[in-house]
Amino acid sequence: MSALTASPAAPSTAAPAAPLLRVLHAEDDPQIAGIVALYFEQHGGSDLTHVSSGRACLDAMSQGGFDVLLVDLMMPDLNGLQVLGELTARRDPTPVIMVSGNGQSPLAVRALRAGAVDCIDKNSPDFRRIAEIAHRVHARQRRPLAPATSLARSHRVLYIEPDRTERATVSAFLHAHAPLLDFSAATPAELEVTLVNSAHFDALLLGPGLTPAAMLDTLRHLRSRLASIPVIVLAHAAPGETDIAAFKLG
Repeated sequence: MSALTASPAAPSTAAPAAPLLRVLHAEDDPQIAGIVALYFEQHGGSDLTHVSSGRACLDAMSQGGFDVLLVDLMMPDLNGLQVLGELTARRDPTPVIMVSGNGQSPLAVRALRAGAVDCIDKNSPDFRRIAEIAHRVHARQRRPLAPATSLARSHRVLYIEPDRTERATVSAFLHAHAPLLDFSAATPAELEVTLVNSAHFDALLLGPGLTPAAMLDTLRHLRSRLASIPVIVLAHAAPGETDIAAFKLG
């Protein structure tokens, strides 16, 4: 009887699993913490750690190893601004997303001025997307900067504005007063097609006709596609939502 020999196993062609996104969440309300944990579990790809105070957050951050920090703006011992200030003093490069409650827009603006990369209102639809936003923030932080453009050529500017009259007014003004600009205008609905079909833009203008919600959605979309492109927000007035959106873009 001949002996049976096992054939060598074929080498695995499966791609290695992507590393989990390590997220620290500082939140003193256990109900909110549980909701956030559920959102991250549903999204997948994350290793979420929860702490319930500002001091515990700073202790955990001192150990290192986190990719993104979510911190509640209002906590009983140290608020989010104090946590952010301490991390800035430590020169900690971890991107910070501030989580705020309803009616805290002025404090949220202060947080963005202090170095937070995003701010999410617990009462807004964006709160359900908190895990997605955390992953986008991390991807944006890792993306290399685009090379500097040559000063010899005209700069390409894209203006996003839903109102036809407003688009025409701004276009006429810039053509008259900034003739070296290569200026294009599009509606929000045309944005994706414009970005796909057009060459590189040096700057983007967002018009005053966008609602605060549309402004935030457009800004996040632009940051996910064109992380290093400067964005200028034009507004007739400056509500908290617009201030926050502008500061998110540096």
